[in-house]
Amino acid sequence: MQRVPNRLINEASPYLLQHANNPVDWYPWGQEAFDTAKEQNKPVFLSIGYSACHWCHVMEKQSFEDEEIAELMNSTFINIKVDREERPDIDSIYMRVTQLISGSGGWPMTVVMTPDAIPFYAGTYFPKESMGGRMGMRELCMRVKGLWQEKNSELVDSAADILNHLRQTDNYVAGSLPTLGFSRKCAENLSQSFDSVNGGFGTKPKFPIASNLLFLLRYWKRDGSDTSLDMVVQTLKAMRRGGMYDHVGGGFHRYSTDERWLVPHFEKMLYDQAALLFAYIEGYEATGNAEFAQTAGEIADYVIGKMQLPDGGFYSAEDADSEGEEGKFYLWTKQEIIDALGQDAEPFVKYFNIKESGNFIEPNNPLHNNNILHISNGESISANMVPMLKKLSTLREQRVHPMLDDKILTDWNGFMIAALAKASVVLQRNDLLEAARKAADFIIDKLLDKSAWILKHCIRQGRISETAGMLDDYAYFIWGLIELYEACFIPKYLEIALSLAEHTIVHFYDEITGGFYLTADYSEKLIFRSKEIFDGAIPSGNSVALYVLSILSKIKPENNFDEVINNTFKTFSRNIASNPSGFSFLLCALERYLGESMEIVIASGEDNLDTQKLLQAARTGFVPNRMILLKDYKNDNLIKIAPYTASCIAIDGKARAYICRNFSCSEPVQEAEGLIKLIN
Repeated sequence: MQRVPNRLINEASPYLLQHANNPVDWYPWGQEAFDTAKEQNKPVFLSIGYSACHWCHVMEKQSFEDEEIAELMNSTFINIKVDREERPDIDSIYMRVTQLISGSGGWPMTVVMTPDAIPFYAGTYFPKESMGGRMGMRELCMRVKGLWQEKNSELVDSAADILNHLRQTDNYVAGSLPTLGFSRKCAENLSQSFDSVNGGFGTKPKFPIASNLLFLLRYWKRDGSDTSLDMVVQTLKAMRRGGMYDHVGGGFHRYSTDERWLVPHFEKMLYDQAALLFAYIEGYEATGNAEFAQTAGEIADYVIGKMQLPDGGFYSAEDADSEGEEGKFYLWTKQEIIDALGQDAEPFVKYFNIKESGNFIEPNNPLHNNNILHISNGESISANMVPMLKKLSTLREQRVHPMLDDKILTDWNGFMIAALAKASVVLQRNDLLEAARKAADFIIDKLLDKSAWILKHCIRQGRISETAGMLDDYAYFIWGLIELYEACFIPKYLEIALSLAEHTIVHFYDEITGGFYLTADYSEKLIFRSKEIFDGAIPSGNSVALYVLSILSKIKPENNFDEVINNTFKTFSRNIASNPSGFSFLLCALERYLGESMEIVIASGEDNLDTQKLLQAARTGFVPNRMILLKDYKNDNLIKIAPYTASCIAIDGKARAYICRNFSCSEPVQEAEGLIKLIN
């Protein structure tokens, strides 16, 4: 019997469309669902997940595709499905609720609430039947149905208490402006949680929190802490060589289920590729380690080859599952390797730790080479593996691919634009710059209303979401535009970045208590307007906003960004002091703001070769607080953006470099060697 699709069939989100043929009578988030709940006097069942989420698929198979459970859900609740990536504002609120009620969070997220969207119960994954102390969906439906009918007023009162508690979580008490001493405490905290055997921080499951690595590099650069640099180097090597890295196709999986980086959770997220591309590029800048440059190049190749729309935008994710099994696309049996590689199989099997019994679920193996670092002559043997990896790649392409989540999110695209633009400079690869430019122009053309500087959050297959851009969309896209300007020196990218920064302050900044809200003052009104500050898998919107404003404040002081920056740091100061390592990227922003910044203005001359030599010198080494501005010989566009550069001019038609600090610029430098000395 062919099932009639539910309301999700009209949605654009791949995650919602996955559930369009469930027997559950799903609604998308919207007024219709809540009005129906009020009319029928039913509680609301809110389920939040995302398309690449393995346990979301498990819960769907067990419960949402089960006719009996679906009938129970339909009789008990009005059921709403939300894609957390499409609606991070909704996800943010109800994740706080889930953590508050259950003590932990994650996806799938399950929230039961009143018809006014006020929650009274929450959890994550629910199996079909109760087991091992975990409530099942059948029991949840029966219990809520009874309580809603018999103790309705108590549930409503409980919901009101939870809402009051939720609203108190953002009562920040401002402290004094943080000092760079906070960075020392953060570095100490990270050192205490560092896994000196395997790299990374904490125990299993082990996540690739790139913010920690970016912070430690900055702390090392300013403080000279070899310990900080060693933590970065060991972690970058371990992640690259472990099973969390896709040795066949490039790019990183979501996280490692063990402490040794060997067995991954297999989904691939765009934001992880961006964050780790940054980490490997900056790791290469700091150390000159060729393995880091190779890894960065392979991440970029994977993203451009597999996750970029021909028009320019980057897709969101690739699923963990294919053919109903987690990791099936990526795993190999020993016999498959032997059949594919023939006489070359023996060294490959040894190098990548392939076992007959498997090192995942028998007889399957993710590739990893964490325990083989060098051959006798001291040269890495990974180059010898390249032809064999290419053979496996060709063979793997014939398999059933994991599902691609092809929605394009402004914030994640901004992150990837920033990473690719940075990588294009360091690796001297123009193809990466072109990919970054295509993506930026896609967002500008499709998702930016330049008359009001309003961004939209999401587009899929030409269909633009009605959801207004959130703080992360603005902050990350501004970051992308700044890095893109530094890679190609096209003034429009910096001009748009400044305009978006001004819009962000007007519509997201809390003038009373400081800090930035996740949503704009013109966004859909939810039960709570939150501020996100914790740096988790990726930096928070507040951290990135502070980072980009710290850069822009040194370009155009007329914008008066400093007051906003100071107040925001003060707003979150006490939170940072209590847990510095939870705010590692916010501390990158603090390092940028309070540390010795350097704006290098290159005034181009008649001979482009002179200009290029100075640019190359200006880009040398790892200088995290550096911003490079190029003043064109033929026009004064840069003066409109950064008025203090008016005095930075070419002399006798020859390019000159000026190092500027606090809007005061040095004497002009003509030779590249002299510029490098001044920078150092």
